Parts: sequence; structure tokens; C-alpha cells
Amino acid sequence: MERLARTAPMTAPSTSHLRAKWLLRLAAWMLIAVFGWAGVAKLADPAAFATAIDGYRLTPPFASAIMAVYLPWFEIALAAGLLTHRLRSSAALLAAVLMLVFTIATGLALARGLDIECGCFGSAHPTPLHLALIRDIGLFLAAALLARN
Repeated sequence: MERLARTAPMTAPSTSHLRAKWLLRLAAWMLIAVFGWAGVAKLADPAAFATAIDGYRLTPPFASAIMAVYLPWFEIALAAGLLTHRLRSSAALLAAVLMLVFTIATGLALARGLDIECGCFGSAHPTPLHLALIRDIGLFLAAALLARN
């Protein structure tokens, strides 16, 4: 009986804790959906994706071709990593780094006045760069938040 008296009473989680938990879960599912969809969409037409990468004028053509083949698989692997509790933090950190790279590339393309579509979801879903930049910043913040927790 004395032992029971020394333990702290069980308390229900606070409302702010539950909100934070749901916010993290929402961030994870949003990233899973975006990276999964983006990866699969790019797999449908790697040549068009290589052309979209070339449009940014940041890499030589051979590098664009290599990225067009491997980046979709990396995005799908990130989505799978975000699905698993054990890998979620590491996958979120990699997603944050990737989103930072995408954000910088998109910002540079806008600053240089390039008239291109982002290529983020393959050739079937063209997105203007200014909208892609806003989306990339939001996804970077979501991934960074998830990686931090």
C-alpha cells in the first residue's frame, strides 16, 4: 500500500499534447502521400522528368538523366520509411533535406526568370514555379517538424 502512495497518479494527456501528436501524424501522412505520388508519377515518364530537370539549368544532361531514373525510387523509399515508426525520424530528416534542395532549385529558377513547370509530379501534373515554391516550403517545414520529434 505504501508503494502505491509514492507513485504519481495517472493523468490524461493534455489537449495540447494530443493536438501536437495529431499535427505530427498529419505531417507524416501528408509527406507519405506527396512523396509516394510524386515518385510513382515520375516513374511513368522518366524522359519527360529528365527534361523537366534540365529546364532548371542546374545540372549537366547526364546528371539529369541519372536523377530522373533514381529520384522517383528515392521518393518512394522515403514514403515507405515515413510509414514505419522506426525509420520515421530518419526518413523525415532526409525528406527535409530533399525539400530544401527542391526549394532552393525552385527559388533559383524563379530568380533567373525561367519559364518552366516544376516537374514535381511528372508531366501529367504541371505546376507553375511560384506555386511549387510555396508547396515546397510547406513540405520542408512539415518534414523538419517531423524530423525534430
